[in-house]
Amino acid sequence: MTVLITTEDIIRIIKNTPLSPEKFLTLYIATEKNTEFFPKIIINSEDVVIGLRQREDGSCIFYLNEIGMCGIHLYKPMVCNTYPFTLNADDEIVRLENICPAEWLPKDIDDIKHTVHAAWEEMDKNKEKITKWNEKNSKNDFHSFIEFIQK
Repeated sequence: MTVLITTEDIIRIIKNTPLSPEKFLTLYIATEKNTEFFPKIIINSEDVVIGLRQREDGSCIFYLNEIGMCGIHLYKPMVCNTYPFTLNADDEIVRLENICPAEWLPKDIDDIKHTVHAAWEEMDKNKEKITKWNEKNSKNDFHSFIEFIQK
């Protein structure tokens, strides 16, 4: 499963793990589907989105199969914190398409609402940074993009 991430996710992971971005990030070609919520980033004059690397079996690079948990739980991407929920126009919890094998609701409704609102704020910061990048730096490479978002 492809996990697209925000610029804020990237910064959080870089600051809190010893990993270089090349070890956990990959570029995907921007498509209509993957840019529905994540804006395209122009790197080396190509339209892309950034996501977590996957293992050969398609699992997330950070998923620890042995214990069934995320290896960077405290710093995991925003989308992982909210999945599979969002809020509708009435601020009610809505389940997105779910690949989880069991139906479940969060234990604390107010907590998930707070998390979704925080995620939306993070998406706004992400969009703002990417817009600035695309306006001035679109011919630059991946490393330049990583440096730019950390400023």
